[in-house]
Amino acid sequence: MLGEVDGLCRYAGAQTAETENLQHEQDDSLSTKSSLDESSRNSPLCLSIKKADADKKCGEWVASRSSHMQEKALDYRSLQKRRQDECDSLDENDDTDDMLSSPCANKRKRRMVKLKDEQLDLRCEWQDCKYLTFNLDHFVRHVSLHIPHLEVKVNEDQEGVYACLWESCGFESSDSSEIMRHVNYHSYHTKIKCIGSNILARTKLPACTFLQVGKNLIPDLPDPFACCWDDCEQTFNNSQMYFDHIQTHVHCNPRGNNVVGGVPCGWRGCKSVFRSVYKLADHVRSHTQEKLVGCPTCGGLFATKTKFFDHCKRQVPLEMQEYQCSHCSKYYPSERLLRDHMRHHVNHYKCSFCDMTCPTPSSLSVHIRYRHLDSKPFKCNFCEYTAKTQYDMKNHLNTHCSDPIYRCQQEGCGFSCRSSYGLRRHYDKFHRGNDEPLYCCHICDDRFQRGSLLTRHLFAQHDFRWPSGHCRFRYKHDEDGFFRLQTVRYESLEVTQEMMRSQSHATELLCGSSQYNLHQVNGRNGVEITVAEDKAEPQKQDAGGSRILIAFKEMDNSGSVVRSKVMETEEVPALSAGAVTLVRDGSQMK
Repeated sequence: MLGEVDGLCRYAGAQTAETENLQHEQDDSLSTKSSLDESSRNSPLCLSIKKADADKKCGEWVASRSSHMQEKALDYRSLQKRRQDECDSLDENDDTDDMLSSPCANKRKRRMVKLKDEQLDLRCEWQDCKYLTFNLDHFVRHVSLHIPHLEVKVNEDQEGVYACLWESCGFESSDSSEIMRHVNYHSYHTKIKCIGSNILARTKLPACTFLQVGKNLIPDLPDPFACCWDDCEQTFNNSQMYFDHIQTHVHCNPRGNNVVGGVPCGWRGCKSVFRSVYKLADHVRSHTQEKLVGCPTCGGLFATKTKFFDHCKRQVPLEMQEYQCSHCSKYYPSERLLRDHMRHHVNHYKCSFCDMTCPTPSSLSVHIRYRHLDSKPFKCNFCEYTAKTQYDMKNHLNTHCSDPIYRCQQEGCGFSCRSSYGLRRHYDKFHRGNDEPLYCCHICDDRFQRGSLLTRHLFAQHDFRWPSGHCRFRYKHDEDGFFRLQTVRYESLEVTQEMMRSQSHATELLCGSSQYNLHQVNGRNGVEITVAEDKAEPQKQDAGGSRILIAFKEMDNSGSVVRSKVMETEEVPALSAGAVTLVRDGSQMK
């Protein structure tokens, strides 16, 4: 519109100037005044337009266009408001668990506000401070001004410490740098809690039901924020300044959704490459531990909005959770949460030392540490006990404590014990009146108080054995409230193929195409089985005694013979356990 106005003004001004110049030329050329022809007077070339008149006409045209555009904008806003009200009414009547599943919600999702564009209502919660602003930079600067006014007091250990005066915080530290990082982190924590509050208001998610006593508790920050980008050694005591600094490194890379050659991560020791700078920005948060959203109720920190959604949805009452796991019978409020849960029932990782399979790398690491490693680096300071993990050592140290650790909180009950399991059993038995055995045999329906007793029963009465590589049975909680043996194990296709390859390789030693020779060992009651290098015929031994045939058979789990091998040898005396040695390629395998 402004371009049209400028063009109209330039045209009118040019036309006025041209007409005035023409009149001056005519006055100079004529020596005497003559009356012009009537048709000449009415000619457009002789039309005289003053600049003031042109400006006036331009102003009138601009005013008319402005009023027209204002009317159109008003009509558009009223239309958008009606559509939004319709969407809100549809969402309120929507009974689905996914808050963003309706068509109107999908439209709103496309118009979702970016985190950097969130309107922040930042309120300082320092003692007796009522500062309020919408500018993040001003708020960060204001919070840092409270650092010189920290309270200094003496703690229980008679040590002078700095005390944070932020509402419901209570953090204390004797390190001046640590308390500085702590106070500055409150400004960052307030920012992401405002973002969480805005998201709750827009999406109508169920509010968090946790207690608000910890909403201002933040993680410990013993070390400064160090930038580990290549050729950068800066450190920070302000988390917001640190995250902004990292973003300057990230956005120095070429822009675009598919950069040729990719965008490498410059964090020291990281060799990841991404196709865009935006993917790199998401990845870098795994190095910096930056959180994007905070819960305004409990103060929880979340790396993504999706994790914040899950945090709120998991607190939906059980009767409103409609998605049930078919394996463990647990309920979940959304299909995506159920899908994430069911991945934990599938074993993706196999132990290299046995047939144990695990769902996660961490669980596989625990298995290897306990079952295959003898290292016990944690030593007790009071006895000769050593432990494989810090957790085991912590439990052991409780045995050196003379006072009971757990006490019953019921009025008039003086029970105390050293374990949480003992306290839980006491509470169920004496205060709930629920002493019914919960571990049930899936074959004979016998019931037991503990899983170890049910395991002993399965071994003795039903001749059960642990699966290959496993050291215990697993029991799942059924719908009737009892724990029964888990008889199904889910494994990924890759793990199954790997186990089949390892089993076939092991059976090749005895069931392959090799020939075997048996030699009675002189001086001891034993026999040595040697793999014959000459495949034409096994060695014949001239020794006293009758000749016998020995059959080697490979059988599957159902007892069917998969392959067999028959060989002839001389009769030997009965062998004791461990008296047979298999020799292959010069190495002995017992």
